[in-house]
Amino acid sequence: MTSGKMVLDIRPNVDFHKGDAVKEILKTVPSPGLLPIYLGDDQTDEDAFRVLKGQGISVFVGPAGHPSEADFFLRNSGEVQEFLSRCREVRKSA
Repeated sequence: MTSGKMVLDIRPNVDFHKGDAVKEILKTVPSPGLLPIYLGDDQTDEDAFRVLKGQGISVFVGPAGHPSEADFFLRNSGEVQEFLSRCREVRKSA
């Protein structure tokens, strides 16, 4: 059992975390030009942020100054919405 942001995670007793899940997903969808983007707001997302270092975009959503392995920070869900809208615009124009 681990605690997170307003959640209590009950997990099986196996050595597997969100970073491992990201690795597995990237193995199954290898594609030239693929840019993985991972947004998270919890301590349980830190493993995924570490996995994506140098090969994707990791974004922590939460208060400024929060220690995180993420490459970028957004303060709240409003900023997440703006980020995703801009990503969609860039994709459409490409």
